Amino acid sequence: EVLDQLRDRRTLFMIAVLPLLLYPALGIGMVQLTVLFSEQPRTVVILGTKELPASPELLDGDHFVPEWFRNRDDASKLEVITDHTAVHAEPAPGQPADQIDSAAATALIRREELLLEAQPLRDRLEQREVLTAQLAAAEEAKDLASMARLREQLSSLTQDLSRLFNHGRIQVLIVIPDGFAANLDRMKLQARERGGPSSDFDYPRPQILQNSADEKSLIAANRVQGVLDSWERAILRQTLAEAGLPAGFPEPVQAASVDLAQKEQLAANVWSKLFPALLVLMSLTGAFYPAIDLGAGEKERGTQETLLICPATRTEIVLGKFFTVMLFSSATALLNLSSLGFTGKYMVSLAGAGPMARAVDLALPPISSLIWVLVMLAPLSALFSALCLAFAMFARSSKEGQYYLTPLLMVTLGLTVFCLSPAVEIQPFYSVMPVMGPALLLKGLLLSSTTSNIMAYVAPVLLTSMGYSLIALWWAIDQFGSEDVLFREAERFDIRLWLRHLLRDKEVTPSFSEAIFCFVLIMMLQFAAMRIMQQPLQSAPDASRGILMMQLLVIQQLVIIATPPAVHGGDADFQCARHVSVALARLGRHSAGSAPRGGNASVVAGVRGQHLLVLPALATGGDGSPGDGIERSDLLVDSLRRVRDGSRDLRRDRVPWFSADGRSAGRASLASDRALGVDVRHHSHDSTAGV
Repeated sequence: EVLDQLRDRRTLFMIAVLPLLLYPALGIGMVQLTVLFSEQPRTVVILGTKELPASPELLDGDHFVPEWFRNRDDASKLEVITDHTAVHAEPAPGQPADQIDSAAATALIRREELLLEAQPLRDRLEQREVLTAQLAAAEEAKDLASMARLREQLSSLTQDLSRLFNHGRIQVLIVIPDGFAANLDRMKLQARERGGPSSDFDYPRPQILQNSADEKSLIAANRVQGVLDSWERAILRQTLAEAGLPAGFPEPVQAASVDLAQKEQLAANVWSKLFPALLVLMSLTGAFYPAIDLGAGEKERGTQETLLICPATRTEIVLGKFFTVMLFSSATALLNLSSLGFTGKYMVSLAGAGPMARAVDLALPPISSLIWVLVMLAPLSALFSALCLAFAMFARSSKEGQYYLTPLLMVTLGLTVFCLSPAVEIQPFYSVMPVMGPALLLKGLLLSSTTSNIMAYVAPVLLTSMGYSLIALWWAIDQFGSEDVLFREAERFDIRLWLRHLLRDKEVTPSFSEAIFCFVLIMMLQFAAMRIMQQPLQSAPDASRGILMMQLLVIQQLVIIATPPAVHGGDADFQCARHVSVALARLGRHSAGSAPRGGNASVVAGVRGQHLLVLPALATGGDGSPGDGIERSDLLVDSLRRVRDGSRDLRRDRVPWFSADGRSAGRASLASDRALGVDVRHHSHDSTAGV
C-alpha cells in the first residue's frame, strides 16, 4: 500500500512538496501585501469648530494635530472636514486665473456636499437631545402616557437618523455645542479660584455620531475617540498648571507595570497556539486523501476483488491500509510544522529591529517540547487514520467519501478553534475527550515552564486517545468484513420514498436510517425546548427555581423521548390492519417422504404488536404421515384466505383461527376497521426463504 501511494505524483506533491512551498510563498505574499497596502483616509466632519478653544489646538488644517495620536502616522488616515474655514479653489502657480485645477474644484465640491449631508444629521441630533430631556422629565413625574409617546417618537427619530447616516459618505460626525470654549474657560477660572458658589455646574458636551455596524466608521470613531482623550488630558494639564496644582493631581495612584516576560516565553506563547492547531488539522488532512484512495478508490478502480483473494486475511489488509494512512498523516503533519517553524523564524529575522521583531521573538521550542509534539502526534494520527479509513470503506466512490469526511473536518475545526481560546485549559473532563485532550495537553506543555501539574494528564490523554483509535479501527475492520458494504451498488436517494418508507414499512427493530431519523428529531426537540424552559425559569422566584427546573426537565425528557417513537411507531390499529406475519416453523417439504415426522410443525400468524394467531401442525397428517387428506399447503392458503375475506369489519367480526384439519377452533378479536393484509412466509427446518 505504501509503494502504491508513493507511485502517485499527486500524493507526493500534497504531502512532501506543497508544505515546503506553501509557507514560504505565504510569507513572501504577506510581505508584499504589507508593502503595497495603503489604508484609505476616513472622512470625519466637525460642525461648530468656531466653538473650539484656541489652546491647545485640536486641528491642523484638514487633519488632527499629530501629537494627539499614539502613532503619529495615523493622522494622515483621518480626513477632517470643518465648517469654519472656507476653502476656495485657486489656480495653480503659472496657471491662468480663469482656469482652476480640477482636483481642487473636485475637493471643494466634495466638501460642500459633505457639509450639506451633515446639517440634517445635526438637526436630528438636537431634536433627539430635546426628546431625551423631555423623557427624563416624564419618567421623574411618572407620567406613563407621556413616557410611551416620547419613547415612540425617540425610536422613530433614531431610525430616521440611522437611515440618513448610513446613506451618506460620512464615517464620523462630531458636533461641538454652542459656547463650548466659554464653558471651558469658566471651568479653568473656577479651578484657579478653588471652587465657588457654582463650582458644580454642568454644560453641553461634544457629540460623536458613528455606526458601529460599519467597520470603516468603527475604526475611524476609535481613532477619533483616542484623539479627543489625548486632547482632553492636555486641557486638564493646562488647567492644573494655571491653577498651580501638580500635573499628577487627577491620577494619584498611576501604578507602574513591570513586564517579566522573557523572549523564550513569548515565543512559547506563539507556538502553543500554532503547533496544536496545525498538528490536529494537518493530521486529519494527511489522512483524508490517502484513506479515500485506499478505500473508495479501490472500489472505483476494480482492484478490491483482486485484493480480497490474496492469502492475507481481511483484518491484515485493513491493518496494512491503516498503517499506510497513519504514515502519510504523520508525515504531512511533521512537514507542515517544520516548514511553518523555519519560515516564521526566517521572516522574523528579516524584520531586523522593526516593530515585528520587537513584538515577538520566534525562537524555536526546546527539544523537550518538540518531543512532546511527536508524542501527541501518534494518537491524533491514529485516530484520524482509523476514522477516515472507516468512512472511506463505507463509501461507494471517492466523491461519496469526500461527502462523508467533510463533516469530520468541520467538527475537528470547531474543536480546534475552541482549544485555541486562552481561557480554555486542560482539565479532567477535557483530557478524556477526543482531539481536545491531545491539543490542550500539547498547548499546556508548550506554554508552561513548570510541567508538574500538566504531566498528571499525560496518561489519561494517551490512554483514551488510543482507546478511541482502537474503536475506530475495529469499525473499519468491521466495515471491510461486510459484503454488503464492500459490494453495494450506487443508489438514488428519493426523500419522498424514504419518508414513505419510514411511515409505512416498520420492522420489529428500527433500521439504521430510522435510528438516525429519531436522533435528529430528538436533537431538534432538545434545541426547541431550550427556549421553552428558559421563559418560566426566568420569571420564577429563586426559592422555587430548583423544583421548577426539575419538573421542567422531567417533562422535557418525557416529551423528547416519547415523541420519536410516537412519530415512528404510528397507530397500533393501523399496524394491526396492514401487517400480519405468518411463520411456518419447521415446515417440511411438500413431496412425499420429505416431511418431518411427529406432527410437531406449527404455523404462527402474528399481528404485529397486538395479537398472535397460532395454527398448529399443517405439514403432516394427524398421525404424522405425509399428505393426509388434502394438501396441507392448500389448507393453509385456504384458511388464510378465509381470514382475509371474512374480516371486512374487524371491529364487529371476530377473526377465526384454524386447527390442523381446517375447522374453526376459536375466534380472536382485532380492534381495527381496515382490510387485513396477509404476508405468507415458509420457514423450513434448515433455512428461511421468503415465498
